[in-house]
Amino acid sequence: MAAIAGIATCLSNTETTSLIKSDVRKQHVNNHIKENSSTMSGTMSLLLPRHNSTDSVLSQSVCGSDSGHSRASTPEVSPRASPRISPRGSPSPQGSPTGQRSRPVFRRQISTGAKYVLLNRGEIQVCRLNHTRTIISKIMNSRYLRRWENHHLILGDTEVTSSTPSGFMEKAVPYSNIEDINIISRWDAGQNFCLRITIPDGSVLLQAPNYYLRDQWLYSMLWKRHMLKYRRLLKNTRRPEILVREIKNMIDMSLSTPIQDESVYQFPLDIVSQVLQQNTDYLTRVEHENIIKALGPLLENKNPSHVICDFFIKHCKNSPRSHIVIELFTPVVHRILKYNTDFGKFPQLRTFVQEYVHALSLQNDGRKTVKAFVQRMHGVSSTCPHPRVLPNLVAVCLAAVYNYYEYRRNWDQNSYRSSTEGEDNRLLCFIDMMETMSEFDDWRPSLSSLLQPIPFPDDALSEDIFTGNARRALVHFATDARCDVHQSVLGIREGKEGWFHLYCPGGIACDDDGELFALMLKMLMQCCCRRKTFIMNSVKMVSPCMLLALRENEAAMEVAILGDP
Repeated sequence: MAAIAGIATCLSNTETTSLIKSDVRKQHVNNHIKENSSTMSGTMSLLLPRHNSTDSVLSQSVCGSDSGHSRASTPEVSPRASPRISPRGSPSPQGSPTGQRSRPVFRRQISTGAKYVLLNRGEIQVCRLNHTRTIISKIMNSRYLRRWENHHLILGDTEVTSSTPSGFMEKAVPYSNIEDINIISRWDAGQNFCLRITIPDGSVLLQAPNYYLRDQWLYSMLWKRHMLKYRRLLKNTRRPEILVREIKNMIDMSLSTPIQDESVYQFPLDIVSQVLQQNTDYLTRVEHENIIKALGPLLENKNPSHVICDFFIKHCKNSPRSHIVIELFTPVVHRILKYNTDFGKFPQLRTFVQEYVHALSLQNDGRKTVKAFVQRMHGVSSTCPHPRVLPNLVAVCLAAVYNYYEYRRNWDQNSYRSSTEGEDNRLLCFIDMMETMSEFDDWRPSLSSLLQPIPFPDDALSEDIFTGNARRALVHFATDARCDVHQSVLGIREGKEGWFHLYCPGGIACDDDGELFALMLKMLMQCCCRRKTFIMNSVKMVSPCMLLALRENEAAMEVAILGDP
């Protein structure tokens, strides 16, 4: 009620004042008209609109003065005042006398696209100020009596030191003691590009030769403080909700910094890896997903560490149908397959890709999902633009096949069927991947050469589940018109058996009455193997060739005729 009464009083005072001002203005106009009667009409047309606008301006002025918000009473912002930059990049309210937030330098540099290389050491001028309020200290700290020293500063992990600890830098400046870091922009007119580090007993001023180096020092120290802060905070946090929140804050800070350095992406991954090792048993499924979502932007530029891979593998096994698998793991797997050069050095990456593919096979219509994944890895063009994709996919498939049969050997024959029913589907998933890869013309020469040595365990070659499904990929090799492709079904060297010998009638892998063998023989005889050496080697398989000849297979009959002495 008191506020309403105050507003009513303000309005009444405004109306009264407006009427008084209006009467004064009208009297002034009348006197002016009497003195200039010859131009009365023109003068009235010019003055009357100005009279109305003037009344409104006067009324606003009077009301503003009564309410304490007069425009004339607003204090001006000193052009010498500089925004204070907190360690997280937000401005301090002291930089604006009106209480409004001044524009932060940290955000300004990001919006303009300025990027800086992380400084670990460098030459810069240093001055230390004492904040004791004595006359002598005030005189010595004045701008004109300050003494600058040249130092080679080192930005360590925990403190700022000098290579020559003397003078102002006799004692190191720990990051934990730094209260604030801000730019003293009011000296820029004199080409003094200064940076102030506020510590409990005073200030340390740094003077750079230009504004770019000054900002480079600023953001480098802010990044070092950021690293130290979260290294200590996350290692000592045990509450899961606080842990997830601080991980998000750390990653947001890392992504928003204008510093360009490998540590910007590697540091958060290392810290999260250490945290997961300590707290993985205390995190729920929802917290797992929140951490994975937070790590997503970082993994666009860096491969996950072995600890994070184990974390992802655990999620794929426990929640294979989670939306996280499709939405967040897919870009990570794409980057691994496109840019990884050696799975031998990083076996956890290969295991993560295996579990991801297996999780895809457990989706609705899983076999089509896996096939679509391989097609996306190839791309829509006729030639895959990434040469490392095919070797990495083959390495994943071969490792999965070996893991399957190693798993089988760990179980006795009686418990195998009930224990590995799901593992059979896992094996078929990777065989389907090899079949899909063989469908691309640009991949077929490299894929056939990789599979020519038959890099599979002996247990796989004697199992119908493997040989029956691997036949589909071999059909693509046998029907390809290129010699280097269809010759890959032969042995890799003389005296070494190849797919051609395994699938001949009576061979260890033949379960189709020699249909694949006849297809291989036909292509080889029609193209590049119509030679005496090949025919004599084929005659050694007299029984298979005679059997096919009796079935009126033209290639087998030709071999029987040419090989007959």
